[in-house]
Amino acid sequence: SNSMRAVVLFKQGPFKQGMKLVEDHPRPSPGTGEVLVKVHAASINPADYKHAMGAMPAGVRSLPAVPCSDISGVVEEVGASVTNLSVGDEVCVMAEFGNAGGCGEYAVVKESLMVKKPARLTFQEAAAYPLVAITSHQALERANIQKGDKVFIYGGVSSTGMWAIQLAKHKGCYVATTARASKAALATQCGADLVLDYTKPNWEKDLKDFDVFYDCVGEGLQFADQILRPSNTARFVSIAPFRGGMTFSNVARFGLAVAYRKLCSFLPSGFTYSFVMTDALNTKSIRDVTDYINDPNNTPVIKIDSEYPLEQTADAFEKVATGSPLG
Repeated sequence: SNSMRAVVLFKQGPFKQGMKLVEDHPRPSPGTGEVLVKVHAASINPADYKHAMGAMPAGVRSLPAVPCSDISGVVEEVGASVTNLSVGDEVCVMAEFGNAGGCGEYAVVKESLMVKKPARLTFQEAAAYPLVAITSHQALERANIQKGDKVFIYGGVSSTGMWAIQLAKHKGCYVATTARASKAALATQCGADLVLDYTKPNWEKDLKDFDVFYDCVGEGLQFADQILRPSNTARFVSIAPFRGGMTFSNVARFGLAVAYRKLCSFLPSGFTYSFVMTDALNTKSIRDVTDYINDPNNTPVIKIDSEYPLEQTADAFEKVATGSPLG
């Protein structure tokens, strides 16, 4: 068939108004270096819903589009110059944002971005890890974590936080993090050495002399002076510069804070600041994380909050955008 079922984003804004299930959407065909994947599962990340709402600087570039970039499935067809994948291979990928295709029955993705699905994972689990694991891998590489470092992860049971704990522990770091008391066991399961309940007053007062502060939540700068050791070799890395939307006041406040921190980094007691945006084209990250998952000595923790059929994609987007899904 030359058509497929797909959820198509026709306009940015409220999901149930902008998205529609199309029964006869054109089925894509792979070009040179591309692979056609029969989609078994796709996950929705905050970046997906923000792109769909038009809340990201580099949002969906053209409409209509089939959203969702984290995909797992089976290779259906390969294009010219594809050398490492064959029809029938089980794969997973973080595709490029925009018209990524995860919310369709089939998606076309560059071979260079794909890895073979870890055999120990279900298709659902394989679709749940690429973006969040890649993001934390790249953030921790930016922080240049080393064995023996003390690493603080702000937001330990966020999807990125859970992967950061696992990757930092795998590197041989001491890891402290935050989580509500009801979710502390999950952070411990990921390997955290210390879990602090951020809902309690002055939760950070006994933390000090950490080498790295990784902010998965936003607004972490307010705690950095307390938690990081007073040295310009201490590192603060953020993937979430501020909570809330990209309002003028939020952007201006963030810009001033970063400018101040850049100046402070020249002082002996000032830490370095980095903001990391996920680079899908940096394929080292997904390969390193997949190697970690495939290693029988590791027990990867991947949590799936809930599952939705294709017909309820808008509801799934709504939950990610307005709730606090786990994992």
